Amino acid sequence: DLYLLGLSAQEAQTGNRARDAVNYLEQALRVDPQFVKAHAALARALLIWLEYPIVPPPADAERRAEVEIHKALALDPSSSEAYASLCALLYRVEHADAEANCKRALDLNPNNTTALWLLHDYRPLDDADVVMTRLAQLDPASLRFWRAHIRNALWQGGADAYKKEFDRALQF
Repeated sequence: DLYLLGLSAQEAQTGNRARDAVNYLEQALRVDPQFVKAHAALARALLIWLEYPIVPPPADAERRAEVEIHKALALDPSSSEAYASLCALLYRVEHADAEANCKRALDLNPNNTTALWLLHDYRPLDDADVVMTRLAQLDPASLRFWRAHIRNALWQGGADAYKKEFDRALQF
């Protein structure tokens, strides 16, 4: 399924894989232009590509992401995925409504890992450990989760904790 291939490529969060994610998601939308989640995922992939521009992203990537978000919301005004993508776009431009859109995404779907990650990454959370525990429950195989978890182990427990959690990640 092109949509799932796009999500998988997006998970790596690198320029090469972001480009692949965009390609897969554009193909999915050619098959079904009404696929709301694919519009939202395409927006997110374009934004990730801008964050990791190892391979230069399209010059109009941010504008295209915004268009895809609006398409998704026009098709389904209650799309949690679209609100999470809107949150990502607004955080990118440091807009005050970013957090509200992440919270809207979570109101619509408390299991939206994109919105949880965005809140975790862009604002200090009093309950960061609770969020990480929730992310571990929702997506325990996520590369992004393990990177954050191992980094936290280093900060909180030093090199020995880092090595222990790194070895644990390799076993997983």
